Amino acid sequence: MNVVICEDDLSFSGLLSNKLEELFEAKGFPCAITSFSSGAPLLAYFQAGNRCDLLFMDVSLQEEDGIELVKRLRQSKIQVPVIFLTSMEDRIGEGYDVSAFHYLLKKDYEAKLPDVIDRFLSEIYEKHTLCVKSGNETLLLDYDEIYYVEANRRFTDVHCRESVHSCTISIQNFSRLLPQQHFIEVYHALFVNVDHVRRVDADSLLLDNEKAVPVSRRKRKDLMTVIMRRIEGQ
Repeated sequence: MNVVICEDDLSFSGLLSNKLEELFEAKGFPCAITSFSSGAPLLAYFQAGNRCDLLFMDVSLQEEDGIELVKRLRQSKIQVPVIFLTSMEDRIGEGYDVSAFHYLLKKDYEAKLPDVIDRFLSEIYEKHTLCVKSGNETLLLDYDEIYYVEANRRFTDVHCRESVHSCTISIQNFSRLLPQQHFIEVYHALFVNVDHVRRVDADSLLLDNEKAVPVSRRKRKDLMTVIMRRIEGQ
């Protein structure tokens, strides 16, 4: 779990960071927190393509407006969930303009934070993310990051755009974790994310990272059906 905090009160930022680490780890999500005290390094962080699963944004930084900073992120097509931090209740309504996930009043953040994190995990994060073990690491992968998965003896190889992770779980069990509207078995013990399919040929398909994988003739029709459903649903 990658969390970013943008807050110019360093004391409050430290307290919030400690509480978040405690809450996420209690839920089984290792948590890495990056903190900023102003907008420029925050924007540079996102522009560099760094991953963020949840952003805590102070509404009133010393020289900047937190809501305006989030508007700039939205204009750059960055749709990270945002929880605004504020001491002023009269600004809560402004969060609707940027689809804020929640407003958290600083005066009672400690009491409210556990429920907010529970709701974030159930409504947003867990619906789009897979938690898997790879060696000594616990990986949190967005479904969109996964291109295809395949059996590797008793384990499962998870192929992302430029990396492969070997997970200590059988393909039979792993496939049950995958949403059926996104993934389909195209070959024996090989499941593909249909959102990354660029072209389907007679006995293979090409993914948008230029990787070709085999397709069973028997499963090709089912693959095309799923792709068409995804297209029609967009």
